[in-house]
Amino acid sequence: MAESSLRGHAIVYVDGEWLYKDTMAPSAGNERACGHCGKTNTPEGYDGCIGRIEGAVNACCGHGNPLNAYIQRTIGDCVRGDDAIRDFEQQRLAK
Repeated sequence: MAESSLRGHAIVYVDGEWLYKDTMAPSAGNERACGHCGKTNTPEGYDGCIGRIEGAVNACCGHGNPLNAYIQRTIGDCVRGDDAIRDFEQQRLAK
């Protein structure tokens, strides 16, 4: 059985389907709030705790694991980990 995480929630791969480990409910079409901060995505689809990042193509807060955080501004330009967390904080303070 393969294991991973989705938005800070443990998931397992069983019989061709990813399931939340705690309830064994399908993860597809059953989006949960962030397992770390508890916030849901914004209406635009951004992580609730970081919102829109100016100039970003996409971004992820890491959902409790700073190693998984990133900001991608263009192809090949990606800030990861603690550097991404610092950028989130700077943008939050600038608002």
